[in-house]
Amino acid sequence: MKILIKETFKDDYISREAGEELRKSILAAINSKEHIVLDFQDLVIASTSFFDESIAKLVNENIRPDDFKEFVTIKDINRNDQKVLDQVTKYRGFNLQELKHPWRICPLGEHWVKEFPRKTSSGTTSVEGHCRKNPKNKDVISADELLHIANTHFKNLEMLPSNNDLKFPKGNDYNLIIAGWCQYWNETLKPETKIHPNIVKALIATESGFDPEPKVSKGHKAIGIMQLMPETLKYLSPSGKELKNLFLYVDSEEAQNPIVNISAGVRWLFRKYELTKLKLKRSPTWEEVLLDYKGVLTDESQKAKEIRDHVVKYMRALQ
Repeated sequence: MKILIKETFKDDYISREAGEELRKSILAAINSKEHIVLDFQDLVIASTSFFDESIAKLVNENIRPDDFKEFVTIKDINRNDQKVLDQVTKYRGFNLQELKHPWRICPLGEHWVKEFPRKTSSGTTSVEGHCRKNPKNKDVISADELLHIANTHFKNLEMLPSNNDLKFPKGNDYNLIIAGWCQYWNETLKPETKIHPNIVKALIATESGFDPEPKVSKGHKAIGIMQLMPETLKYLSPSGKELKNLFLYVDSEEAQNPIVNISAGVRWLFRKYELTKLKLKRSPTWEEVLLDYKGVLTDESQKAKEIRDHVVKYMRALQ
């Protein structure tokens, strides 16, 4: 469902009455779980009353900001009107603003696109790096921005993994990358229990032995240092149906890079936490999530026992 505000409210688009009418349409869409697009193209509202009545007062209808974000897309709203909307919703306690992590380049609803060549009638020109809008105004991070974040911010980090190399030649080569992405996703997703970098380090030890290009059997599809499956990259993307927000634009080639691979792997571990919680019907430990990631949480076979023992051995060594 799409409402072009300029046409729908062409006779009156700044009053409380117009806002109330729009609120009823939004409320009906959310209650019926129907997606609705509010298109503000070629229009300046400049009315606190309209935004207060149409959106901010949804708080009185027992609608949560998360419900609004899931079913309502605001399109082409000008910056001044966005500021008015942010102010009135915050005043009502219906805060729609999501705080962007300070390491990010682009605002929420946009992702970074690096410089690239473009063919023209007169030859080839270079398009500078820029932020590009995402579908449905969601939080999406690209591989290019992942590389930028790691190269810029992975220095003074809060929590580092153990310096134990677990007897691997490259066992300590990725400690800063592991710590950086654990800190980023902990701060972004705000879990009830933060993930410790040792969890990720133990997982990498079991998956690849810290080799970005581990020797695998012919036909093996897993990618990189955390051995991510191509299907997992799809689950993490906006086109997947596994996540509601906080997506990654990462393809199989980009995921070969350990910086990108580890970020995607940690993001997937957080999704596994949610799935393991549903499976156990209680909040799991991160060690249990790791075992579920490996597919051996409840498997009682001899092979599963060996994998569990392997994981536990690394976890204990890193403590």
